[in-house]
Formats: sequence, structure tokens, C-alpha cells
Amino acid sequence: MVKAKLKTVQATEEQKEVQINPLLIAEMRTKIIGLTPFLMNKMSDKEKQTMLDKQMGKGAEKNKIRDPKQEVENKIHHLSNGTVGIPIIGIKKSMVEAAPLLEMEKKLVRGSMFIIPEDNNLVTLNYKKMVVNEATTRDSGINRTPRTTFRPEFRDWSCEFVIKYNAKQITVDQILNLLKIAGFHVGLGSWRPLTDGIFGTFTVE
Repeated sequence: MVKAKLKTVQATEEQKEVQINPLLIAEMRTKIIGLTPFLMNKMSDKEKQTMLDKQMGKGAEKNKIRDPKQEVENKIHHLSNGTVGIPIIGIKKSMVEAAPLLEMEKKLVRGSMFIIPEDNNLVTLNYKKMVVNEATTRDSGINRTPRTTFRPEFRDWSCEFVIKYNAKQITVDQILNLLKIAGFHVGLGSWRPLTDGIFGTFTVE
């Protein structure tokens, strides 16, 4: 009989240093200036409730006499102090949509910067005049029933905001170029270039 001797080898772990590269967080303030009127279309609380009721199978509310002035007011975003505002998510989304036009990845743009809100995820909208925009639209659904829609239209508008970004991932030049491209090709608000419209185009000061 042959007896084999087994040799046990004890593995040793080497200590490895983990290097964490620091973020280079910076901030920049910029201003965009409207080239065409800004058409705002916030979903009102009543519209949200109507949509929820429909999803819950509740009966539709009978048609009531419409109040165009109140409908317009319900479609305006307001800061806590009553000032008209623009949702920061809309500005950022326009920049993300513009990324491929600059051969940049949407994921990179989305994750490397964000806009600092003033209040309620909004930044102040400055404008010289607001008028009521009246247009014929169609309801969603099979019938696509035409209806008159009243929306607030802001003219000679501008907006200032602060962007916080990781300078290791994106540069000031890239951010400004994203805004310029977004202002021409994408726009903000309803009926903007991205949706075959003409409203909400802008440039960078």
C-alpha cells in the first residue's frame, strides 16, 4: 500500500489599497433668453382628479360652463411667494435630449449635473407680458374629440439658474453648448420644436 502525503498550502491575502478619486464639484450661474413665446401647460389638480376618477371607474363629471381665465391660472407653475416659475426638470430634460446632437451620451449628461431649484423644484420665470393662448386641440382616447384649450403664453421671457456639476465628467463649454442646442432643437413648454411646434425656443446669454 502506498500512502500519499497531502501538503496543505495556506493562501495569504495581500493588502490592497483602494483609491477613491475625488469628485470635482463646481457651480455655474447662467441665463437663458426666450426667442419665441413660452407656452405653459401645468396639469391642474382638477385634471389630475378627473384622470384618477377615470382610472378608478368613477362616472365622468357632467360638462360645466368653462372659465377660461381660471383654466389659464390653473396651468401656471408658482413658487411659494406667488412668482411664476419654470420646472427645473424641463430645462434639464431639454439638455439631455440635446446630448446626442453633440455626440454625448444622455446618461452622462443626466448624471453629471443638476439644476438647483429656488423653491418647489422651480426657478423664477421673468417676462414682460402674459397673454391667453387659445388653440383647438384634441382629447386623448379613441374619439379624439376636438376642444378649445386655453393656456398662458409668456412673451419676452428669460430665466436665471445655477447648475451644479462634476467637472471631472463635464465641462462648462459642454454645458453651455448643450443649452444652446437645446434652445434651438428641443425648447421648453408646450408645442416646442421637439413636438413639432414653434414655442419655447431660447438662447444662452
